[in-house]
Amino acid sequence: MKGTVSDPRATLVQGDVRDVRRILSEAGVSRADAVISGIPFSYLKRHEREKLVEDSYEVLSPGGRFLAYQGFYQLDRFLYKHLTERFQTVKTSIEPVALPPLRIYEATKAR
Repeated sequence: MKGTVSDPRATLVQGDVRDVRRILSEAGVSRADAVISGIPFSYLKRHEREKLVEDSYEVLSPGGRFLAYQGFYQLDRFLYKHLTERFQTVKTSIEPVALPPLRIYEATKAR
């Protein structure tokens, strides 16, 4: 499903992040500047988490970012470890205003 944004430089494509390669292919896009995920990584099997992170990394342009938000109380090991194994830079922060609070992950692909 394609969304709308008012910035002509941006195209928003919505779908299951586990299908990121197919989604980009169907949209006629070879690379993305950002992949955003809210999928609860704790529900995925290890190999599914690894594949999701790898696929997201592969479709990102150099300098592109994988952004994920997870419930604050979900354990870090379900995402952070996988991100640091693949991405050069990984930052985390907390968004306490959200209900429930969210842990935000920002992983950047090297240029």
